[in-house]
Amino acid sequence: MKKLTSRESEALAFIKRTIRTTGEAPSFAEIGAALGIASKSGPHRLVHSLVRRGAIEFDPRRARSITIVEPLLTPAQERCLQDISRHTGKTREDLIRLAVDRLIERNGEP
Repeated sequence: MKKLTSRESEALAFIKRTIRTTGEAPSFAEIGAALGIASKSGPHRLVHSLVRRGAIEFDPRRARSITIVEPLLTPAQERCLQDISRHTGKTREDLIRLAVDRLIERNGEP
């Protein structure tokens, strides 16, 4: 995920908190109200910006469809993977496949 602006971080925190406490994503109007945004387009721009930065996903055809995109790896794991990729010349995806294959070999297929 790309670095967020302070406003995007504030919106993302509100979205996460709402999902955690209510079990569903907030509406655009709720996002606007929570952040003190009077216009209807402001929350839409923020949500689309969060999508572009890889923080959330949403289906514009469905209400309350915002979902949080959780990174699969921690930042430390991601840095390590990038270092190994640079040293070996293998792609990130190849290294992940190799690690999964070794895990399957060690533990047997499910």
